[in-house]
Amino acid sequence: MSDLTSKTNKRLRKTRWLKIRYLFICFFKLSGKNDRNVWLRKNNVFGMLGQKSNYQPHTLPRNPKLVKIHDNVRIAEGVTFYEHDGINHVFSRLDGHIDTNWRTHQCCIEIFDNCFIGGRSILIGNLRIGPNAIVAGGSVVTKDVLPGQIVAGNPAKVVGDFYELLEKRKKEDYRQKELSEAENTERLWGVFYNK
Repeated sequence: MSDLTSKTNKRLRKTRWLKIRYLFICFFKLSGKNDRNVWLRKNNVFGMLGQKSNYQPHTLPRNPKLVKIHDNVRIAEGVTFYEHDGINHVFSRLDGHIDTNWRTHQCCIEIFDNCFIGGRSILIGNLRIGPNAIVAGGSVVTKDVLPGQIVAGNPAKVVGDFYELLEKRKKEDYRQKELSEAENTERLWGVFYNK
C-alpha cells in the first residue's frame, strides 16, 4: 500500500470515528442545551466554528475542515454541505481501466458573520455566504450569497434584503417577550388572518 493511500485511509477512519461520536452527542444530549456546539469547538471539527454560532444538523460534512462558520451563525436542522463530488471517480474509468491518479474533487464553503441557513437547505461547494445573509429553508445554494441578501428556491435566487427584514421584525416582534404563549399565539393568528 502506498504512503498516500495509507494516510488517506487513516484520515477517513479518523473522520468516520468523529462522525460517530458526534451522532452520539446529538441523540443522547450528554451535558446540556449547547453541548454539541461545545464539543464541535473543543474537538476542532470544522475549519472554523465561530462564537455564538449554532450548528443543528445531526450529520457532519464529508470533510468538515473544508467548512468555515464565522460568528453568530445559525445552521438549522437538516442542512447538507457538499464540499466534494464523486465525478472524478467516473472520469478515472473513462478509458475502460482504473486510473488511480484521480482523487475526489473537494472545495470549500465559508459562512460569514450573522447568517442564518434554513432547514433542509443544500449548500454546494465553492461558495461564500454573507455576512448578514439568510438562506431560506429548502434552498439549493450553488453560487455565492452576497452580504445583505436573502435567497430562496432551487436554485437559490435573491428574494429579499437582510436589513429590510431586520427593520420589519423590529417593528412586528418587539413585544413577543412581554406576551404569554397564549397571547402570542392569538396575536399571530390575528396577523395571519389580517394580511
